[in-house]
Amino acid sequence: MILYMVNIVAEVIALPDENGFEHVTKLFLDLQKLNNREGKVKIGLLVDAMDELAKVPKADLPAIDAQYGLFFDLETEPIDGEVYKIRRETVKALREYPVYELRLSIPEFNWHFRTTFFPMEHPENEKLFYCMVFPFEKVLALGRRGNPTDRYRDRTKAIYEDVMNNFEKYRHLFDNSDE
Repeated sequence: MILYMVNIVAEVIALPDENGFEHVTKLFLDLQKLNNREGKVKIGLLVDAMDELAKVPKADLPAIDAQYGLFFDLETEPIDGEVYKIRRETVKALREYPVYELRLSIPEFNWHFRTTFFPMEHPENEKLFYCMVFPFEKVLALGRRGNPTDRYRDRTKAIYEDVMNNFEKYRHLFDNSDE
């Protein structure tokens, strides 16, 4: 039997930070270690959000000055017999091209998750990638003081520029991405 996904236009991958640490992979490992309903729901919605992002053409990403981002209807596979669903503004531009934010908020767990990413076209085969870099949680009660978004946006932009200027250093992440 052949299984295939329809409308996939990009591959979603994790990139390491400037020190070589891959935060997105660590996030998934940490959520798996929870081994409870909350961890399973978070993973399920994150995986669905990334699957939905993979269907978005680069031209459909929100503009920097857009009032709203992209909204996704997300749901998990059944977890303990229950399917969890959310509809949220899931992709938002972060005022510094080409950095975006993948956003999930799950009120039941008071979880306001974000991860920065940027689109990248392979310089030789033009395959589109969405490169996830910094996952983090927003603590809404702290307001701007507790908002790390701008710091992660700026660091993500620097990694984007490094990838663009030093592709050979990162080539293995793009050439072996779907193996």
